[in-house]
Amino acid sequence: MAEFGMLDGLMIAGPVVGGLITMNEANKAAREAEQREQALQEQLTNLEENRQSITNPFANLAVATQAAEFQAEQADISLANTLDTLAATGAGAGGATALAQAALQSKKQVSASLEKQEVANEKLRAEGEAKAFAIRETREKQKLDRTSDLLDRETMQKYQYESDAMAALTGGISGMTQGLMNYNEFGSLKK
Repeated sequence: MAEFGMLDGLMIAGPVVGGLITMNEANKAAREAEQREQALQEQLTNLEENRQSITNPFANLAVATQAAEFQAEQADISLANTLDTLAATGAGAGGATALAQAALQSKKQVSASLEKQEVANEKLRAEGEAKAFAIRETREKQKLDRTSDLLDRETMQKYQYESDAMAALTGGISGMTQGLMNYNEFGSLKK
């Protein structure tokens, strides 16, 4: 049997060394992918915890009461002037009653106008809130989906690198085993 030489040892150890180098590179890449994965997980958690605030532009609509108050004041002044005229001309109570009813009707119209404004404002407020909610949800869902996709990709990449590392080690050991089997069979790797 031939003597086991340095070249034979290198040929047997070569696949293992190559496998270990490749495994080391794959493990390094897996660690880097895991760091990116952790950063994306933190980003995803941050996005979930700090959703963007979108406000309803119709949330604080005011009712135009000044015009209604002015209209009510004008009705009161008109009633007072008419009552003064009726008293000065000696008109009876029937005219005053009709005038009071007209003033009451005028104030009811002012009240109805205010109520219509309030109802319209509530409708706008509700529509604005629905739109703001839809915009918020759409934006947040897009951010969450995008970040989640990146996280999934980094996780898959990490697993691929880990698989590559194991394959490199297994390939190196297999190469060394094949080299030893050849040596045992032929007495030298040179043949």
